[in-house]
Amino acid sequence: MRPTSALLLGLVLLALPAASVAGEGDLRAQAEQLATLRGEVEALADELALTKDTLRSDLRAMQSESTDLEARIRREEQRLEGLKLETERLQSETRAAEDASSVLVPVLHTAMAELDARIAAGLPFRVEERREEVKTLEQQLDDALLPPSTVASRLWQLLEDELQLTRENGLYQQIVPLGDTEVLAEVARVGMVSLYYRTDTGEVGQATRTRAGWRFAELTDPVQQQVTTDLFVSLRKQIRTGWFELAQPFPEDS
Repeated sequence: MRPTSALLLGLVLLALPAASVAGEGDLRAQAEQLATLRGEVEALADELALTKDTLRSDLRAMQSESTDLEARIRREEQRLEGLKLETERLQSETRAAEDASSVLVPVLHTAMAELDARIAAGLPFRVEERREEVKTLEQQLDDALLPPSTVASRLWQLLEDELQLTRENGLYQQIVPLGDTEVLAEVARVGMVSLYYRTDTGEVGQATRTRAGWRFAELTDPVQQQVTTDLFVSLRKQIRTGWFELAQPFPEDS
């Protein structure tokens, strides 16, 4: 063997253990890297499984909510259908009521005209105020501010108020025409039969019906004056019921 060949062989033999050691280190590193990758894969698989479970749970919840929403929608549709039918029924009833109310209009006009005429011809107690209530109600009917049914109800209340006047006695204040002047006087109303007045100066008188209408005239008879003064005193003491002595209880001129 040549010296050169022997030297090369020796070098190769010396290099073999070092190469073996280097190969074992690479394998160990690769194994560790593989184990790390396997751990990451398992972690990702666990995360993926958890995500799938979460999505399944969310999907079931959404499906449940969807079912509830569909049920609510069906209930609302049924309710709206019921409201539609109720609205149609009310509209039909309203049209029928309007048709019936239109029949009331001429009747109401006649009744209000009769009431106004009665007030104008009756005892002169706050006539303008009472007539104004009737005129206002009639205007509200004409202007369609109130339906005929409501006007009928309020007219009935006015009639009740008029009837109540016939059952009550009381003291009031009102303008009384005396000759060429008008005086704010205290008046004593006895039902709707008699109306007496008393001025601040102590003058007493009575509303009397004449052929030309009602007028207020002074009572000059001392007895009638005293009787009328006593009436004012009794009413001022809140004595509203019982027997009252009246001067000319039925005040009409012959």
